[in-house]
Amino acid sequence: MSPKPIRTHVRRFLAFAITCLVPLTGGESAPAGVEQSIRSASGDVLMNAVVVAPAKLPKEHKLGLIVLFHGMNGDARFMFGFTGFGVQANRLADEWVWLGLKSKGAGWSDDDHPAIEAAIRWAVTTLPIDPRRIYGYGISHGAMRLARFAPSHPEWFAANVLMAGNGHALPADKPMSGDEAAQRFYIIHGDNDTIVPVAPDRAYVGHLRQAAFPTVYREIAGDPHVLSWLPHQIITPDAFAWMEAQRNRAIPLDAQEQQVVQSLGTAIEAGKRNVATDFAKIDRLAGQDVDALVIKATESAVPAIRTAAAKYANRRLLGKTAAKALLRLVDDRDAGVRKEAIPAVGQLALWQDDEAVALLIARATDPKRSGDMRQACIAQIARAWRINLPCSNQDKQISETWPKLGRETGGLGKLVQMGRDGLIGWSDGVVVVLPPWKPK
Repeated sequence: MSPKPIRTHVRRFLAFAITCLVPLTGGESAPAGVEQSIRSASGDVLMNAVVVAPAKLPKEHKLGLIVLFHGMNGDARFMFGFTGFGVQANRLADEWVWLGLKSKGAGWSDDDHPAIEAAIRWAVTTLPIDPRRIYGYGISHGAMRLARFAPSHPEWFAANVLMAGNGHALPADKPMSGDEAAQRFYIIHGDNDTIVPVAPDRAYVGHLRQAAFPTVYREIAGDPHVLSWLPHQIITPDAFAWMEAQRNRAIPLDAQEQQVVQSLGTAIEAGKRNVATDFAKIDRLAGQDVDALVIKATESAVPAIRTAAAKYANRRLLGKTAAKALLRLVDDRDAGVRKEAIPAVGQLALWQDDEAVALLIARATDPKRSGDMRQACIAQIARAWRINLPCSNQDKQISETWPKLGRETGGLGKLVQMGRDGLIGWSDGVVVVLPPWKPK
């Protein structure tokens, strides 16, 4: 069957089925989804997957795709609870497609790879998926399989979340995108996991980082296998925000995309003040050329262009060199630029960029800096601190800063105390005061 008839069939099928929701114990809902047989070229069924998509599909190929790998003895719907919460917390239900996979056996093996590949190809050719917005999410045995499968497929996966599963060795020929590997990883593991011990994952995180794979690691204090409810409330929304901030860095730009990038570069060089609209045109792109544009914008003599670069960095994770260029804007001579740059650097700190953390701490603890700057930096440090509250690997830079900042008086001291208590959060690009994160 050709792609067009399949797409028409799936649109009708999903539009009918997507409205069915399965309530969860935590208060959120997971989509029920519809079953889809994934077939080989000869018509043999390779896998029975479950698909969930927005009821109204866009004409453009702009939806994200999250590929789900269940745990041992799980099924294709096994992951919908975790992902349903993460997607809803970030209001992505109308922008993402779930693809729940099912292994041949109780767990995953290399024999499942042809079916996994066929399922992803089916989704990409059938639904309006943006090829730069494909993400992997695996739990336990599924995380182990994703850790083995994803690095060999940079043409698909922009980023991967691995929960409670130990990783494997990386392929030696991993593709690079500028100054780092093309994929990124977000790893979650409880330090009291007796089913899949945490020690090998600690080693895997070191291996990933040494191999130039940017990696966020959340080790949950006292947690058993898979996330308990309280850490789930804090960590899962962050993991999904992290995924959504990324686009595939390995896919080369086509001729039309190159023209868009060149046009923005010309506008930056010409000092065009209204470049925010032009930056929006590269939202779906990523890689060395985009990083180079951001770096050029941070060096512009026009404050509006530097501001646009900082705003863009608040939406998209950059490569290492571009992120480093962004750090300089924290000390920009223009107050408007600083206002946008500090939250962007705060996001880097949240996702364990050591240089961003160190810079925010240096400005927050410097009494010679203005009160406004110190307050803005403290709020961003507190944002990262709150994410670390359930974790056993709390950032030492941040945890050692609080006592020093705690000696502050007045408004700054109150802000520090709120941060220590986990009452600083993030919503719609604004630092906000949250209710206590501990359950009543």
